[in-house]
Amino acid sequence: MRVLMFGWEFPPHIAGGLGTASYGLTRGLARNGVEVIFVVPKAYGDEDQRFVRIVNASDVEALYESGEYAGELWKRVSFIQIDSNLVPYSSPEEFASLGEAYRKAGEKRTFPGEVWRERYNFSGRYGANLMEEVARYATVAAQVARDLAGKFDVIHAHDWLTYYAGMAAKAVSGKPLVVHMHATEFDRSGEHINRAVYDIERAGMEAADRVIAVSNLTRNIVITKYGIPPEKVVTVHNAVRFSENDEGEAVRGLDDKIVTFLGRITYQKGPDYFVEAAAKVLRRVPNVRFVMAGSGDLMHHVVRRVATLGISDRFHFTGFLKGAEVNRMFAMSDVYVMPSVSEPFGISPLEAMRSNVPVIISKQSGVAEVLDYALKVDYWDVDALSDAIYALITYPALAKMFAEKGLDEVTGLKWDNAAAKIKAVYQAVIDEAAIALSNAMSAMRLIPDKEELANLVGEAEAINRSQFTSGSLSKLDRAVGKAKQVLNAEDATQEQVNEAYTALSNALDTLEKKTETQKTSGSSSSYNWNLYGPAGIVAANGNALAPYVVSDTTVDFTVRRGTAYCFKMTVMNSNTLVPSFTVGNGDVLKTQYVTRIGNDFYFRVWAIGTAGESAGVYTTLPGNAPVKHCTVKIA
Repeated sequence: MRVLMFGWEFPPHIAGGLGTASYGLTRGLARNGVEVIFVVPKAYGDEDQRFVRIVNASDVEALYESGEYAGELWKRVSFIQIDSNLVPYSSPEEFASLGEAYRKAGEKRTFPGEVWRERYNFSGRYGANLMEEVARYATVAAQVARDLAGKFDVIHAHDWLTYYAGMAAKAVSGKPLVVHMHATEFDRSGEHINRAVYDIERAGMEAADRVIAVSNLTRNIVITKYGIPPEKVVTVHNAVRFSENDEGEAVRGLDDKIVTFLGRITYQKGPDYFVEAAAKVLRRVPNVRFVMAGSGDLMHHVVRRVATLGISDRFHFTGFLKGAEVNRMFAMSDVYVMPSVSEPFGISPLEAMRSNVPVIISKQSGVAEVLDYALKVDYWDVDALSDAIYALITYPALAKMFAEKGLDEVTGLKWDNAAAKIKAVYQAVIDEAAIALSNAMSAMRLIPDKEELANLVGEAEAINRSQFTSGSLSKLDRAVGKAKQVLNAEDATQEQVNEAYTALSNALDTLEKKTETQKTSGSSSSYNWNLYGPAGIVAANGNALAPYVVSDTTVDFTVRRGTAYCFKMTVMNSNTLVPSFTVGNGDVLKTQYVTRIGNDFYFRVWAIGTAGESAGVYTTLPGNAPVKHCTVKIA
């Protein structure tokens, strides 16, 4: 199984849990026998590619034609708003500079509609031109799907930033799409959502064949807030990697207890509640240090609040941490706190538990669904949060129990297990796509060829009716009437056309000429004869017809490379003969016998050649020459 996966970041260049999850998942999929091609806007060359092939979107020369994706993608560019949560990972300084640059540049940027063929230099960041990069990423994704045609079975897109990319790849390839919802716009912004982001999220999930939610909490939001059918949404919880926990013990240099907050300093993560709880704890226990590791748009606000509460000497800001720095921070911590207002999942508590650190998490987090040995509080209940912190730093036996039980619990939450569930999702959508294709091929009917039937009607109407009996003429008239109905019916199938032709042909064959007495050498004789026979074939006795094959498809048509079409071949005037089915070039079309129902034989052709190639389709009855029915061209 091969997956074309679109992400926004990949270690070691990550800004949060999305990149961590992408890395863990790709490693887990590799161990489950899944080959992953991972596309990122910007790759740096130092990514770990032992388990995944990295494609740098900035290196892809994309062909963009006006009208293909422009209408839906580029109209989003004008929706950029610097004061929104589209830049959740920027520091206060970066946020201020981005805002100033945006104000100087103006609110709208336009792009030409002519054909582009160029490489886009993506930043791969969450900056002011984020929507522009999302749109360009989709353009490049379409090109990647073209370049890798036939080399992947399913498409996987992580979070809203890549949803348009996944949709573009699906439109180009026809492969099933799975989107991964790591965090919704409601998680990031509460009820005051950015409508442009919401629209992209909803469009991606509606276009997808499956939506993977990282928790039941997220799944419920997807169903209720976005209107996605429940049967389409699958919960697969995130996991944690254990191989990263090999840094050893960090040197603390002090005896104080250390309570850690690690994450973006944004509304979603609840940093205010951590600060307020810290102040309450310090009134009871003075020898405690509180550490806030991360950056974000609320940094200045939190610093000011710490100063106002008079706890600056006990409160430390580390800035953004990654990789080994995170592990060392956990190694120095006595308690980890995640007071998130809305957390789709939350990998950091698992990382803390992996480091033998007891954790306190909000009940409003997805990770609360899978953890029993974590203290859980409502994010807004500062008193409960401070009591939980106090208990863990004051009672060593309690802290030891939660640390040990938590480590045992988190050991079972491995990416290999999560990847196995996602592989099952892949297989389900691949099987559904195959069934849908098979059903479509079975039901497929091309525009029927009515020319021969129309010619036969003309011949029937041109006969000299005075020469034939009224009974045989009545039969002929009924057959002509039926044939005209089929000719006038826009939804008539080739089978109906063939049936009308056979009935009319039989009516012409059985016309009875009026008996005529001729006197020759004193004797008289009477005789009847067939006026017409099918396809110019007449037997010696005037009644028995030679066997032949009728195809449900007699007009030339085109199929896409990698797809198939099923023919129905009907043997006429024989119940015993079996036709052989061949094509003019086996390197263009691969043939397969499907089944037989009565005198109907079903054969499938697969388009394996290259675009522009074609091959004729033939049947041969025993003892007869091959008969060509049509030509199939590959698009």
